Parts: sequence; structure tokens; C-alpha cells
Amino acid sequence: MMLTLDGCVSGPNGELDWLFGINDDERNKFFFDLYNSIDGAIFGRITYQAMEHYWPLVEWNTFNDKEKRSFAGIMNNLNKYVFSRTLDKVEWSNSILVKGDITEEVTKLKQQPGKNIVLCGGIGITKTFMKLGLIDEYQLIVHPIAIGRGIHLFEDLNDKMNLKLLNTKEFQTGITALYYEKSD
Repeated sequence: MMLTLDGCVSGPNGELDWLFGINDDERNKFFFDLYNSIDGAIFGRITYQAMEHYWPLVEWNTFNDKEKRSFAGIMNNLNKYVFSRTLDKVEWSNSILVKGDITEEVTKLKQQPGKNIVLCGGIGITKTFMKLGLIDEYQLIVHPIAIGRGIHLFEDLNDKMNLKLLNTKEFQTGITALYYEKSD
């Protein structure tokens, strides 16, 4: 999950303009390596629909640089699990619509052999997964910007959540990746 230094995942109305201020080779390599190391990604409807209309076009558009087209290939070939109560179908390659009980469906996904699965968002499904205790590891990509008002990742917690720091990665741009797991 990418967020601002003050814990926002977007502006008050979902604005993500802060997110694109830093885009360099180090950050791009980080995400390239991350998505090459997983078997699948989980999406909520809104994030899925935004990406579904973007990534398929990027891979074949020669106006995009080679790295961006390569990353688009990863996204297009990745298994995508779309949790939605309103969609009737998903059409992006390798997408699977999931409509059952969230906890049961995620448990089934976790029991499959293979690599990790990343929860890509959006914030609605992320908060649902948090409340249901379905997130094994929090990977927070903190950007060195504060926006003051916005949608906060942890604003709807009912109880205190203790986290144990597993690892950090600092980027030259000031971005910091923080890896946490829940602790008792």
C-alpha cells in the first residue's frame, strides 16, 4: 500500500496526484521485482476497473518505453482475483471474479501452492481485509509528502493493532518501504 507520510492513501475525494511526484528507476525496479515475485494480485472493483482499462493498452503501445511495456506484460499475465459484489464478469486476461465469502475465498487462495499474493487495493477492500484479519504482512510504501486531509489507511480500526517491523528499504528519493506483521 502506498501512502503519504501522514498516513493517507488518497486525498479526501480519492485524489492520487501526490503518488506520481516521484517516479524513478529505483522505484520502478522495486515494483518490477515485487510483481515478478508473486503469483497473483487481489483487487477490489474500483482499482480493478481502473487498471483493466490501462495496462492492456500499455503493453503493445510503442510510444511507451520498454520498461513500462515490460511491466504491463507482467500485470497482464498475472492472476488477478477481483472481489466484487456488483460486477457480473471480468474481462482482463487471467482475471477471476470472486463473489463468495471473503474469508473463505482468501483462505482457499492462501492454501494454494506457489508464491505470495499481493492485495493491490483499493482502500475499501484493504480495510475489509484488515478488519477480517486476512493480511499476513503489511508492505507500506511511504512517500515523503504530507497532504493533511485525506483517506487514512488505519482510520477505521476498532481495536489497537500491534505490528512488528520485519524489514525496511530506503530509496534515494526519500520513499521508505516498511514491512510489518501483526504481533500479539
